[in-house]
Amino acid sequence: MFKYFAGEYIILKEKGRILGLDDGPFSRSRDTFAPFVGVLMRLDGRIEGIRIRKLPIDGDEAEDTIAEMVNSIGTDNINLIMSEGITFAGFDIVSPEEILLRTGIPYISVTKSNADLASMESALSKHGEDGKIARLKKLNPAKCTIKATEFTINYAGITKEEAMKILGKSTYVGTVPEPVRIAHMIAEGLRMYQSQ
Repeated sequence: MFKYFAGEYIILKEKGRILGLDDGPFSRSRDTFAPFVGVLMRLDGRIEGIRIRKLPIDGDEAEDTIAEMVNSIGTDNINLIMSEGITFAGFDIVSPEEILLRTGIPYISVTKSNADLASMESALSKHGEDGKIARLKKLNPAKCTIKATEFTINYAGITKEEAMKILGKSTYVGTVPEPVRIAHMIAEGLRMYQSQ
């Protein structure tokens, strides 16, 4: 799936580009949408693009929105998609395999929390969300340790070893990979601005 350059995956070169995704905080009692941000960042830390969208709370539009973001940037300009977890704006669940099929770009979701899929399934079943439950059951979360921090990851179009190497090389500050960290900061800032 990855392109090679001088015997190494392009994504591991300093000009390899990652589209980092994260949503912003929201209040179910007050908000109808959550901010959703994509940051296109090179592995050397240079930001090359930002996309800002919104997702309906507990909706089912994240996969369409990610595919639209990718198309707006151009698939040739993205080597990897990375997100903080696989849920956005509440219970809008993303399948890494589905994103891979739709974009042709490998996907990694990463979170420091444990993947409690049983609790998520229980919450969804109370609202008759059978489609989202089916998507959850297709996930195969894996545990890994990167720079002494334990993570849960989901991935598609890439091996676990490749994912761990990329996560390690894209983490500069703290324990969160930089493209996702910056996307989160922007989404959080947007939410604070909208609340004023």
